[in-house]
Amino acid sequence: MGPAQDTPASRRPSAAGTLLFDAAYLLILPFLTVHALWSMAVRGRHRRSFPGKWGVGLARATRGVTRPSIWVHAVSVGEVRAAKPLVAELARRFPSHSVVLTTTTETGLDTARELYPGSLVWWFPFDLSVNVRRWFRRLRPVIVIIVELDLWPNVVRLAARRGVPVAAVNAKLSDRSCRRYQSLLRGPLAPLIHAMWRPLRLVCVQTDLDRERMAPLVPETAAIHVTGNIKLDFPSPQISAEDRAAWRRRLRVREDQALIVAGSTHAGEEALLLSAVAAVRQAHPGVHLLLVPRHPERFAEVAGMADASGLGAQRWTSPASGAVSVTVVDTMGVLLGLYSLATVAVVCGSFVPVGGHNILEPAQFGVPVVFGPHTHAQRGLVKLLLEAGGGHQVTADKLAETLTRLLADPSECLRLGQAGREAVLRNQGSTARCLDLISPLIR
Repeated sequence: MGPAQDTPASRRPSAAGTLLFDAAYLLILPFLTVHALWSMAVRGRHRRSFPGKWGVGLARATRGVTRPSIWVHAVSVGEVRAAKPLVAELARRFPSHSVVLTTTTETGLDTARELYPGSLVWWFPFDLSVNVRRWFRRLRPVIVIIVELDLWPNVVRLAARRGVPVAAVNAKLSDRSCRRYQSLLRGPLAPLIHAMWRPLRLVCVQTDLDRERMAPLVPETAAIHVTGNIKLDFPSPQISAEDRAAWRRRLRVREDQALIVAGSTHAGEEALLLSAVAAVRQAHPGVHLLLVPRHPERFAEVAGMADASGLGAQRWTSPASGAVSVTVVDTMGVLLGLYSLATVAVVCGSFVPVGGHNILEPAQFGVPVVFGPHTHAQRGLVKLLLEAGGGHQVTADKLAETLTRLLADPSECLRLGQAGREAVLRNQGSTARCLDLISPLIR
């Protein structure tokens, strides 16, 4: 069964609904603007994204878009990476169209420009209808493809009013999001929720559970298809032995020296990791920790914590001259390659209630993975890896003990790493399944 058929004109979103959403946005816009200006002034955030999302620079950026476009939206770094095989295959299948990628965060934009040098990469618009219309006029999309369900009502509704199909790929609903939607559907806002979901012509979900959870939201359940997780199709970077050796020299870590790579750390996790590694060093005095903060605005803060730990620390961008046990990676775009060096990887955002990050990024290199209990945003990947026996999910108080045990047992590390890598390879193919469903929607 393919995607849902064209929505009849009688069921296309009304202009009145768009005005209602606009009115709600206008009520909160002053508060959002004040917060954005404060973040720009105090924290250095949103300085590029805030004006870009209001269309500053849009005309100049889209000057080269002379063909109808396929608009792919990926909210941040993880989604931008996940979209790579999808974008590549769309460009191959539809050479008469431009593939345009939008993103929401500044780190997402930088990552997208690195991964898609031949494509237009720009900001996703603020969802006020007069603003969104500018994107539609400039991009002239024949389809809007949203990666992992970053739905905005005016974007999807204005697409439907223009006869442009909207598809969601790699869609999932976390436990928290599911509870929130269930609550909203029982209240007075239920019509607005349905108004946001009704225009979707195709929803490619990761698991059967996601399909079950989205069935009350999507009017035509025939539009929902279980296609798996496209993150598993992201091509492993080709990292040469020379590159690995150069990175180890930069870190001054020997080939036989244990290396723990803690990826995508959030506030509250660096202190835990530094404490855990101090304990691990009692049994493994040569172990080296790489701390890779998720957000660049925290680089200096994390470096200060590492300096104060007494373990001896350096920054990736300014190697120390003396002996160190901790390196703070204060640059973007290198985490995936650094995972390939790891003896053990700790995937963070999971020891604080963030929801976790992609635990299969290190697993694809055959590296054993350790992660915490807060993984509600990565439910499918966690189930896949644990069932394959490719990693350990532990509480904070068991982290040091688990790392110590793994570093003492190379054969167990090898077994976990092989199981994780095989699980990744065994579950690939989601991108092709999504494309087979998307292609009939593109004219």
